[in-house]
Amino acid sequence: RKNWGRKWGCNFLLGLGLAYFLAFFDSILQVTSVGDAMFSALTIWLGFVVPVQLFPVIWQNRSLKVFFIETAFMLLSLLVMGGIIGA
Repeated sequence: RKNWGRKWGCNFLLGLGLAYFLAFFDSILQVTSVGDAMFSALTIWLGFVVPVQLFPVIWQNRSLKVFFIETAFMLLSLLVMGGIIGA
């Protein structure tokens, strides 16, 4: 339980950074609806998050169960961010 505050703070800042870049890409793509923003979040997840999180599964024999849990969490996070940004 050491450094929980620091970990939560870092996690929060990383989430803000991710939301900022999602909003940046949505502005470049001229996204105007919640559905379009969530679709752009889905494509970013498919194109960037899934491949990056698959590397440890392939090269380090990491558990597929952990991969699915972490990747599903990232998908949910990005979809929520996209929905908020697109609203």
